[in-house]
Amino acid sequence: MKYEYEIQFFNEWHCGSGLAAGADLDALVIKDGQHLPFIPGKTIKGLVREAVEDYYTFNKTEIPDLFIKYFGNSKDKDNRNPQPKKDDKDKVPDEKDEIDDNIDAIRFGTLFFSNAELPKDERKELTKQHAQDFMYASIASTRIDDNATASKTSLRKTEVTIPCKLTFFIQSEEEISKDFLEIINKSVGLIKRIGQNRNRGLGRCQIKNV
Repeated sequence: MKYEYEIQFFNEWHCGSGLAAGADLDALVIKDGQHLPFIPGKTIKGLVREAVEDYYTFNKTEIPDLFIKYFGNSKDKDNRNPQPKKDDKDKVPDEKDEIDDNIDAIRFGTLFFSNAELPKDERKELTKQHAQDFMYASIASTRIDDNATASKTSLRKTEVTIPCKLTFFIQSEEEISKDFLEIINKSVGLIKRIGQNRNRGLGRCQIKNV
């Protein structure tokens, strides 16, 4: 089963690549092989997972077992090497042993999150017109000292992506529980900003299922 979602950005946003462009830009956004912006599925999963946790917290509701089933209980790890029980430290694991359901067991989760990308028609048109560079701008910032003047060597230029619409999907081999899917759809509405420098106004957005 595949569930489609849409991210609408209302202002510039920065999903970092960890790279710089020499003396010109201190931080570049992450781009795909066609030089187009995207948000990795790993990032999307983390945001949705946190939003669902917040939803249960705000509603003072206990997080159900389905949360572990769908999202797992540890990011970027699977359940092939569970930790032994406290009273089983000296036991050598048998390959045929089933994964224990104790709290120390690591589970990856059954949901797959795609990258968030521009809609196909827009991607096609941008690459056809070689207009990818028009998706980006740069902003400059500096640190102000106690004397209300710019601190020396604090000027920083960051590449940002212009406001746009991205789409992603959540995929599951089996149909997601109707009640839990409703929770996910409500929870994504709690995500108001994505990317770095959110405390400086970047990345204001809205996510909804489509």
